[in-house]
Amino acid sequence: MSGTKARALEQRAQQHGFGYLCYDARGHGSSSDKFEDTDISHWYQDALAAMSLAPCKRHILVGSSFGGWQALHLAVEQPQQVAGLVLVAPALDITQQFWRALSEEQQQQAQQTGRVSLDSNYMDDGQIMVKLQFFEAAKPFLLLDKLQQLQVSCPVRILHGVQDDTVPVATSEQLFEQLPARDMALTLVKDGDHRLSSKHDLQLLLSTVSDVLQHVAG
Repeated sequence: MSGTKARALEQRAQQHGFGYLCYDARGHGSSSDKFEDTDISHWYQDALAAMSLAPCKRHILVGSSFGGWQALHLAVEQPQQVAGLVLVAPALDITQQFWRALSEEQQQQAQQTGRVSLDSNYMDDGQIMVKLQFFEAAKPFLLLDKLQQLQVSCPVRILHGVQDDTVPVATSEQLFEQLPARDMALTLVKDGDHRLSSKHDLQLLLSTVSDVLQHVAG
């Protein structure tokens, strides 16, 4: 909840009198859970719980990385509650990418011990431990092979940094090309990284959210 994007969105919501809800999913931020003990099924449950606590009935979801993956799922499965999507480097099916990046020896280790270490640019030691369940639990959430069958009726905006070294730009391009949403736009930030948290990036995020708000307001 203390990230730069979250703070910028909170300030903008306060300035314009919009409702705003932000939370740390299990294993993230101020959560008491260890990342190793969580997976996308837990994070999706957290997202559903957060939406149920919000006083409004329809929401504009802003999701970054794994959050973007979950937000798209929510738009598909809870369409009556999702009025718009702003997805920042949405990490669709990234667990598949992580698994394929492991060596055969590492994959065998995961199968035998139930745990494996992944490379991470966002940990001090460059590594993060996950359980085999991290990969298994993600399988029902995989979307890239069925994007054309998804039904999303709300406005969708995708932001992705060309310099992203975590989620390939091709993921967002495929999402844009194949998702049958009528009101959809993809913005590539030439010098943007995975987090898109520079001053310029934050202004782009805020203007994109404002754009969706205007479309929703009609």
